[in-house]
Amino acid sequence: MSAVVPGTHSALLYHSDEEWLASVGPFVSEGLTRGDHVLLMISPEQHDLLSRELGADMAGLEIGDPDVAYRPQARVLREVVGFLGRVQARTRLVAEQQLLAARTDLEVSDYLRIEAASNVLFERSTIDVLCPYDAVHLPGEVLDSCRRTHGHLLESGRSCASPAYVDPARFIAQHSFIPDPPASAVTFNCDSPQDLGTARGLVESHAAAHGLDVAATTGLLLGVTEILTNALEHGSAPRRLYVYREGPALACHVHDSGLGPADPLATYVPPDGDPRESRGIWLARQLCDAVEITTNLTGTHVRLLALVG
Repeated sequence: MSAVVPGTHSALLYHSDEEWLASVGPFVSEGLTRGDHVLLMISPEQHDLLSRELGADMAGLEIGDPDVAYRPQARVLREVVGFLGRVQARTRLVAEQQLLAARTDLEVSDYLRIEAASNVLFERSTIDVLCPYDAVHLPGEVLDSCRRTHGHLLESGRSCASPAYVDPARFIAQHSFIPDPPASAVTFNCDSPQDLGTARGLVESHAAAHGLDVAATTGLLLGVTEILTNALEHGSAPRRLYVYREGPALACHVHDSGLGPADPLATYVPPDGDPRESRGIWLARQLCDAVEITTNLTGTHVRLLALVG
């Protein structure tokens, strides 16, 4: 019996439609030739470009909606796991993050941590993922991080190991700094489950004051409830909730004196028998625009962010 070949995670840094097609076209065609199941999450314009290249072969591809898969952006890993669960074949995925150049710095930082964590999921799956990045419009520091979060680079259809690749846990640790809450932050001590209702009321009033819609407010309320419950069950006193404005977002910052999740990477992928703590943070990622987590000498900090306006 032949050994199962682990999945791969490649980045394509392209400067033109022609360069995009020169790598994506062969990647897709090779998958079809090998009998792989191919899923595309690309823009309508890129779909038309690929259709002109592949012709009738496009009928053998599955087309996903990148706008749905990336709202919020952490949802994409849940979508991939669901896809793998129903497709019993080697898989190829072309996933282009739509409008990444227009996203806030908070969102981009969170997205890059998700990219790093996804390597753990892909390496233990039979999926080959290609992530194209628009090298014309994305900042140089984002492109550098793409090289660090993808094990392979694709150029003109040829794959090579990325010399800049960094271990996912190390990358996330290097990019997971949460500043102290500002002096203007509203502070609430959460000492028992009976305090959760008061905490939710605090978040709800600030969400309304900042004009968050019903969906964003509901996501923030559920996320804060999950994180505070984790702090009560797994953390140590004092357990505090801080609410404040952080640039373009409303921040709900939970701090307790505990050590945090034993495996921070587990909070990025759908739970499969994971401890309750990891499951709660994973759920919060599905509900909020960005989630940050870090552990330092003061304990564990989890910050949930909802974009305002």
